Amino acid sequence: MNSFFLLILLTQNAAGNVSASFVETASREQCEVKQKVVEGIFSTARVKILESHCVPGRYRFSEFGHATSSATRRHFYWIDFDATPVEITGASDWRSCMEREAEIDRAGFYCASSIQQQLD
Repeated sequence: MNSFFLLILLTQNAAGNVSASFVETASREQCEVKQKVVEGIFSTARVKILESHCVPGRYRFSEFGHATSSATRRHFYWIDFDATPVEITGASDWRSCMEREAEIDRAGFYCASSIQQQLD
């Protein structure tokens, strides 16, 4: 039984880089409310949202925050929204992450960076 729901939000900057944000919530309803709020904020700021999903909790991440500088350490993940359940796998670095994304080459599979670290 899942004790939480995870909001996974992927955005894309002007250079085409994909960023992932992860927000843990207590219920599907709470996740969907946060999802609408965050989507509204990003849309107003003209941040391109690629994917936004509330999924049963399977992965935990460090607390959500904003990068304070371009030097902030980033973590890389392969995120597969077509897998059941959604799969999030850590990548060792940006290059290997992007190479695998190119190999897989299908909608729903992303190489994304995040300042959040996967905890489990």
